This record gives sequence, C-alpha cells and structure tokens, in this order.
Amino acid sequence: MYATLAALHSLAAETAATHISAEQIEQLKGLNADFATAIKQGQPYQAMELDEQFHNLIVDASDNAYAASFSASLQIHIRRFKYVFLAQPVAATAASVEEHARIIEAFEKKDAALAASVMKQNLLRPMKELYAFIQNHSEGDDSK
Repeated sequence: MYATLAALHSLAAETAATHISAEQIEQLKGLNADFATAIKQGQPYQAMELDEQFHNLIVDASDNAYAASFSASLQIHIRRFKYVFLAQPVAATAASVEEHARIIEAFEKKDAALAASVMKQNLLRPMKELYAFIQNHSEGDDSK
C-alpha cells in the first residue's frame, strides 16, 4: 500500500515539476517550515496533518484528478503508520524536512526527475525505518 502511494506521489511530483506556480512553491515552503516546527515541538498529529497538506498540494499541482482520488483513498489507510513514525524522536523524522526542501528545490529548477526521485525516497524511507523500529521493539518483547 505504501509503495503504491510512493509511486503515485512520485508521478505527481514529476508531472507537477513542469508547471507548478511560484505561489504553490511558496506554500510548500511555508508548510515545510510549519512541519519542521511541529516535529521539533513534539506534535506528531500536527506534523502528520502538515505533511499530508504538503503532499496533497503537490498532487493537486499535478492536475491529475485520478492521482488525487487514489491518493486520498490510500492516505486513509496509511495515516496510522504515519502517526507512529512521526511520534518518533526528532532525529528520526528530521530527514523528512530535508527531503521536502529538496523536492521544493527540484520544483524551483523544474527538474522533474529529481522531484520524482526525492518524493519516492521521502515516502519509502519512513516505512523502512518504521519497519525496523517495529522489528527491534518486537524482538525486545520476545526476550522478556
């Protein structure tokens, strides 16, 4: 399910890169700054909301109604995993802020390939980290 969302958002970023407006880029910068603040202040729910707004703005900028519809459907199922990830220590989630900044830079350069690549990384990396976190904690439970 998460790999599907990553592919969908990667395609949306690639498509959006060629025609995203300067105003939308400024909105992304503001959302990313607020996202960073929410993470630093230990507000995982707020961070999750801001992360979704960031990604939804990119999907909307792709001007693809199908991508928007499928994305909304997948987001419903993925929210609980996202919340668990964003509740992790700041160091574990700071990479997301940096990846968002790289996506914004790719949009400013109109670099569709870079936008797509970083977007995919931004969605797949947290799932890999969350999987490792769950594995480590479940192994710890077995040793009791």
